Amino acid sequence: MSDLKQEGMQLALDMQPDWADQALIAILQLAKQGIEFTSEDVLAITGLPSGAVGQHKNNASGAIMNKAARAGWIRKVGYGKAKRKASHGAVLAIWVGNV
Repeated sequence: MSDLKQEGMQLALDMQPDWADQALIAILQLAKQGIEFTSEDVLAITGLPSGAVGQHKNNASGAIMNKAARAGWIRKVGYGKAKRKASHGAVLAIWVGNV
């Protein structure tokens, strides 16, 4: 991963520190269940980082999933379509826990 990408993801997380802490807890809870999940499942627990849908407002949701993967808590097992209407069928990574 490039340094610039890494810096951008960290900046997104730094803008939402309370949400990032809650999201890491949610990711660990999901990972320990041994089920497949997506970032939408994390958002169902935590809510959106910014509290509202909007372009470039919720970049922290992708950054937190990458942070958990780099920490070895989760691993990508595939891809699926988003279910939230606001996501317009975007392609999401499917994760499973490594813990």
